[in-house]
Amino acid sequence: RAEREAADKPLIAATLSNPLSVYLARIQGKSLGLYAEIFVMDQNGLNVGQSSITSDFWQGDEDKFQKTYDVSDDAMFVDAPEWDDEAKIWRNQVSFTLLDASKKKIGAVTVEINLTELERRQLAAS
Repeated sequence: RAEREAADKPLIAATLSNPLSVYLARIQGKSLGLYAEIFVMDQNGLNVGQSSITSDFWQGDEDKFQKTYDVSDDAMFVDAPEWDDEAKIWRNQVSFTLLDASKKKIGAVTVEINLTELERRQLAAS
């Protein structure tokens, strides 16, 4: 958190510019507002890729990590929806355990969904 507020942000800059973060930012952009944030955590809960700056870089003490990676290979955790007063949207985080090609746990992924945008799309489609 301290680095987020600091003038010099080496960890943030290194993480946001790595290939995984660039890929996640592209996925978020292609969602046209549906995904508010996407980040990937390693086996310790440390962010190793993210589509934008998160409030902190270590998620290991949070449910999004503890109820996925710490639980099982196929665990999924859907957090309670929250109102984002700054963005004026309802949002929800969906997290799941991340496996490598050999099905070994290597981390977890969190996708924050803009529920306000999801509702708008559903109403427009009906």
